[in-house]
Amino acid sequence: MEKQALLEALRLILIAFVIAMVINFFRVLIFQGGNFREELFRTNNTNNEITNINTDIVTTSPEPISQNIPTTNTDLGNEIINIPISPLKELSGLSKAEILKMRTDAINSSPIFSDMDYSPSPEVFRIDDGMPWISMQAAINWSKATNEQKANGASRDSAGILNPELLYYISVAEGENADTHYTVLYKDFDFLPYKATYNPKTKTITAYIKNDRKENGRYQTITLADANAHDLGYNYAYMDKYTNIGFYTDENYKNNSLKSDIKPITGWYMHGPACGLPGGCNNYAPYWQYYNCFYLDGLPADINIKLWKNRPENTSQEADMNYRIIFE
Repeated sequence: MEKQALLEALRLILIAFVIAMVINFFRVLIFQGGNFREELFRTNNTNNEITNINTDIVTTSPEPISQNIPTTNTDLGNEIINIPISPLKELSGLSKAEILKMRTDAINSSPIFSDMDYSPSPEVFRIDDGMPWISMQAAINWSKATNEQKANGASRDSAGILNPELLYYISVAEGENADTHYTVLYKDFDFLPYKATYNPKTKTITAYIKNDRKENGRYQTITLADANAHDLGYNYAYMDKYTNIGFYTDENYKNNSLKSDIKPITGWYMHGPACGLPGGCNNYAPYWQYYNCFYLDGLPADINIKLWKNRPENTSQEADMNYRIIFE
C-alpha cells in the first residue's frame, strides 16, 4: 500500500514537472517570440540554409541596396544631328564688322559649335570693308563673266562663312587651259550641299552633294577651301578614305595630295587682286594648295578627311573631327 502511494506521488510530481516545462515553453514563445524566431534563423543560416519555422509566418524580401550605379543608355551618341544649310548670300559692299557678325551668328546657332568660346580668327579673316566678293555665278563661268557679274549676286565664299560646319567647302573654278584639269561646270551648279549631318559618336560631319556627269565623260575638278577648319582651330588634315576619287600626277600635285601625308590647314579670306577688278576683291586664298585638289572618277564618290588641332604622331591617330563628303 505504501509502495502504491509512493508511485502515485512520483507520477503527480512528473506530471507537474511536464506541465511546468510546457508552460515555460509557451511563455517564451509568446512573450519572446521575435527573438526566438531570430535565434532559430541564425542557427539554421550557419549552413546557408533557410528553414521555415511556421508556414503561417509571412516573410518579405529585403529591400535592394542602392549602389548608385549609373544607368547606361545604349543609344547615347548614336543620334544623328541634322545641320541646316544656309543659302548663299551676297557679301559685296558689306563692312568687315557686318561680315564678322554674320559669321559669329552662324557659329552661335550651330548645332555643333555653339558652345565654344568663339571669336573670328584674325589669321582667317584678313578682309577689308566694303569690298566686292566674287559671285558664285562668276566662279562657275569665269571666262565669260563680266566685271559686273563678278561682283554682283550671291557670293561664292558665303558658302563657308555662313555654314561653319562645312569644314571644307568646294571653291569652284573654270580653267582656260586643259592642262590645268579644270573643266567647265554645269550652269548654276554650285556644289553647295543639300544636306549635312553630324554623328557625335564617331565625331563625323557628313556633307551630301548632288553631282552629274558631263557630256564628254569627264567630271569636275574639286578644289577644297579649308578656311572653316582653320578658323575653328583645326590645324592638320589627312584624307584617309576615298572612293571614285582621282589625283593628278602633275609636278605640282604628284605625291602632294591630301591623301599622301598630313597637311597643314592654312586657308583664309583676304583682300587681293584675284578677281581682276579695279581695287581688288575679298576672296578665299590661297589657291596654291595643290593638296586640296582632286577630281571625281565616278559616281557615287566620297572622301573622309581626318582633322586634328595639334599635329598627330601619325595618320592612324584618332582624329579630333572627321569630315566626309558624299557626291551622289
